[in-house]
Amino acid sequence: IVTQDADLAHASSEGPQTFVRSAQHAAKRRRHLLVILGTLVPSNEAIASLLPVLASDPLFGSAQPRLADPLTDTLWPLFEVPKAKRKLVMTSREVLMRLPAVVVAAETLGPCMLIRRELLAGIGESIGYESARGAVLHALCMARRKGFRTAISQRTVVPVSADDAAGAVAPGRDTARLVQKHPDHARATQENELQRVKRLEALLSAAFPRNGEPRRLLMDCRGMGAMHNGTSQCVLGILDGLAQINDPRWKIEVWSSAIAAAFHELPRRFPGFRHVHGPLQDSYAALLVPNQPWALGTVLEHHGLALALVFNMLDTIAWDVIYPSDDRVEPCWRYISKHADGLAYISAYTRDRFRVRFPVAPQVEERVVHLSLSKSEYEMPRIAGTPPEDHILVFGNSYDHKDLAPTLEVLGEAFPLQEFVVLGGASKSTRVRVIPSGRTSNEEIHKLIATARAIVYPSYYEGFGLPVLESL
Repeated sequence: IVTQDADLAHASSEGPQTFVRSAQHAAKRRRHLLVILGTLVPSNEAIASLLPVLASDPLFGSAQPRLADPLTDTLWPLFEVPKAKRKLVMTSREVLMRLPAVVVAAETLGPCMLIRRELLAGIGESIGYESARGAVLHALCMARRKGFRTAISQRTVVPVSADDAAGAVAPGRDTARLVQKHPDHARATQENELQRVKRLEALLSAAFPRNGEPRRLLMDCRGMGAMHNGTSQCVLGILDGLAQINDPRWKIEVWSSAIAAAFHELPRRFPGFRHVHGPLQDSYAALLVPNQPWALGTVLEHHGLALALVFNMLDTIAWDVIYPSDDRVEPCWRYISKHADGLAYISAYTRDRFRVRFPVAPQVEERVVHLSLSKSEYEMPRIAGTPPEDHILVFGNSYDHKDLAPTLEVLGEAFPLQEFVVLGGASKSTRVRVIPSGRTSNEEIHKLIATARAIVYPSYYEGFGLPVLESL
């Protein structure tokens, strides 16, 4: 079948010889060669749209369309073929229009390929290859070694069955022979696998799923340890809120350490969420970190997992006081202030401190999202009637900005007969009962608050101050 600018040749059982003869025939007629591997019949419009792609760059040696499943009209992922043991996430048409119009790739086979006429005259005998696919892949490899790349048109779509899509692969022995002759083919294959646009497509597919499927939100809760503290309360509170919203348009996955998940009983507390641990290779529409990141490596990891990244800033204390953190914090926070999709702050106080220290780029969305200010979420009715005791409760820990040790010294001198209970920190005084922080449950803390004569919270610097709310 002959079109104005291309010849179509059907590869018979002769395989490599058929391809070589077709290339020589097209070269004599100064035509591009259309190679079809499988049973598909691309439309004239699809083939015609590949011609401008070849014309756009003299070193595009071949052009290929994107491939769609004729049953769903969704696209097979870039550089992926259907496999029985692996379920592919298909790409919607909406995603396709958000990707670059042309992907410049190394040699790769497809069920439909238009090979530039200038290359055809140089195609010699494909000695030793068993299949037409092997011979074509060899020709594309040799073209790439001369500088001619493969162009994949993202604005051209051809319906292809799963069998034809999966069949556009050279047999193992042919591929092994090609790598033996030209080891750089293995590098070319790896280059295609690591194409940035391939990962972008996967992230866009998560953000714009097909047929109204729900988007997926990843909550990176790895910053929550196996202990009770302000960070864990913040994270659990956010998860509680998301669980109550229960929006069917979103599926939520909680990423935590297995130890912390067991300590806080996350699967029992949030049965509607999927709970994951360890390294992830999946794709998500968005990722929310309930507490600030501490290193650029973590942000880079996030960047590979989700299209939109939002970080929740609790405070800037670690950077201001220096000693609790290392020198990775500043470049990390400067980076997210310029490149994050969103920054949430647990208070306007934290927002103002962060903005002054790390100016935020105009395109970064910012919101103050307070931790709960609802009295009902802090009250525990079963504790309300507990009779008062004689202790004064002091909140703190060993950090200097908590000012715990000097405060206890002043209080001890001023009230020599008073009993004190200290949550966190340390003391050698017999009148001070120390409750280790981190292992005390929320209910036990509330009981200490409810029965105290007074609450002392001497901290110089807080992002929010949960003990103040709980005490009030």
